[in-house]
Amino acid sequence: MKPSARLKTAQDLLEHFFKDPSYPLDLIANHHFRKNRYIGSKDRRAIQATLYEIIRNYLALDWALRAAGGSPDSRSILLTHLVQTGGFDAALFAEGGYGLPPLTDGEGALVKALGNLSDKVPDWARLNCPEWLLGRFQDRFPKTWEKELTVLKGRAPLTVRINTLKARPEELSEDLKALGFEPTSFSPLGFSSTEHVNLVPLQVFQDGLIEIQDEGSQIAALLVDARPGMQVLDLCAGAGGKTLGAAAEMANSGQIYAFDINEKRLKELAKRVQKAGARNVQRAVLPVNGRDEFLAPLAGNMDRVILDLPCSGSGTWRRSPDQRFGLTKEKLATYITTQKALLAEGAALVKPGGRLIYITCSFFQAEAEDQVSTFLDGHAGWGLLDYRDILEGRDMKTIPDSASSLKGALLLTPGRHGTDGFFVAVLEKP
Repeated sequence: MKPSARLKTAQDLLEHFFKDPSYPLDLIANHHFRKNRYIGSKDRRAIQATLYEIIRNYLALDWALRAAGGSPDSRSILLTHLVQTGGFDAALFAEGGYGLPPLTDGEGALVKALGNLSDKVPDWARLNCPEWLLGRFQDRFPKTWEKELTVLKGRAPLTVRINTLKARPEELSEDLKALGFEPTSFSPLGFSSTEHVNLVPLQVFQDGLIEIQDEGSQIAALLVDARPGMQVLDLCAGAGGKTLGAAAEMANSGQIYAFDINEKRLKELAKRVQKAGARNVQRAVLPVNGRDEFLAPLAGNMDRVILDLPCSGSGTWRRSPDQRFGLTKEKLATYITTQKALLAEGAALVKPGGRLIYITCSFFQAEAEDQVSTFLDGHAGWGLLDYRDILEGRDMKTIPDSASSLKGALLLTPGRHGTDGFFVAVLEKP
């Protein structure tokens, strides 16, 4: 594809995203590439690189466009991106064919206006943080909010976990280093790379010796502290990152119940379970009606209940930069209500002396400390265990410090720890 055709494709994908910002950008791109098989791998990477660079800087581009007198649409945003990154060339709009249509006189004037901007870009736009959320970051990180948001604009590393059902870290260390991976800072099972590595054709990936999993998620799985012979429930299992981590810790002894409301995710989990060699996992789709009756046989019987809850996903904005634009005040309020309900539901399934592991990939206090504190206030005898005590003896390279305001809870951040943002609180039932 010619450069202009690549840019036109990126513009088309951006247009699809503008129509529904709640629809994941990666799914939009993947659907387009499957539909248009003629687009080769090199072109796909170039198109996605442009698309994601725009999304990672969208609010600054939108602000600049408006300041220059333009109106935000996919073509104008692309034009602003080209001007601001030094990639503008009028020849790109003269290639014809499947490329970008010629510039209009108005667009030519816009290019000049963009080049003459002198106003200071506001913090929320410069840092690509929706204006209504900036205060939440400033409250959470009074001294480091700018650093955290700057890091959130960047790309997340590719991190893998060694599947100890099939291999040990020392057995794969040299092979992974040869591919550009380095051991992670905290997790004893993790290796990370800042470069693009295609894992799919690698034998270690095909054979299930490694799993893609962020280091923060690995640490959350270690805090489950699942042991052989236990009864463990993952109530919001999704595609199964925490389930597979627990299965490895349990060495295929005991039982893991992996439940979710999304059948498609559980089908993906089934493939991962088989590849990982995990034989103690039972999957089930939670019914819309009769949910209480479905869960009743497990009530008061679980050694561990994992609650990896639906949330804003603000801790994963490096990985999914489009998520910040699909989040609204109303959606955040819905997440908070759902989290509270699932916390109460999960607590009823824990046996005396058992633990509930509360997890969100969010920075927002309303989805983290506030939920846990409210729960503890209303449930006499329940206690918050110190995450440091649990990680002692887990062969951690270093036990991470916590950015949480709640003593004993763990908050990991990209700026401080290099991981995705995760909040984890381990609650023990009397």
